[in-house]
Amino acid sequence: MDLFEVTFERARRLGVANHPDAPTEHHITFGNLVAISVTGLNTGISEDPPSMREYYGISLLINSHYIMGEIGFSEAVRFFDEIAYGRLTSEMIACSKDLPCANDSEADIVIATLQEIIEFCLVEF
Repeated sequence: MDLFEVTFERARRLGVANHPDAPTEHHITFGNLVAISVTGLNTGISEDPPSMREYYGISLLINSHYIMGEIGFSEAVRFFDEIAYGRLTSEMIACSKDLPCANDSEADIVIATLQEIIEFCLVEF
C-alpha cells in the first residue's frame, strides 16, 4: 500500500472506532479527507467523485491556514471529524451544488433533496 492508502485506512479505522454507528460513506469521506490533507495527494480511495462532505472539507482546507501535505494526522482528524460525522449543513450542500457527487449516505441524499425541494418551493410559490 502507498502512503495515501495507509493514511486513509488508519483514519477510516479511527472513524469506525469513534463513530461505530455512522454510515460507511462517512467513514470513507473521513479517510479520504484526512489522507488528502496529510499526504497532499488528491487521489481519493476510488475513482468516484467526492461526496458533498468531501467537497466542503476540501474547500474549508483550501481556504484555511493549512497547507495540504503539511498537516499532521492528529490535526487532520480534529479538523475533519465534524465535517465527516456531524450534521449535514446547507453550506455542505451548497458547496457541491452542480458538481458530480458520489459516496453520500442515504440520509445525506435525502436531506439534500429535501433542501432542494424547499428552495424550489420558496422561489416558485
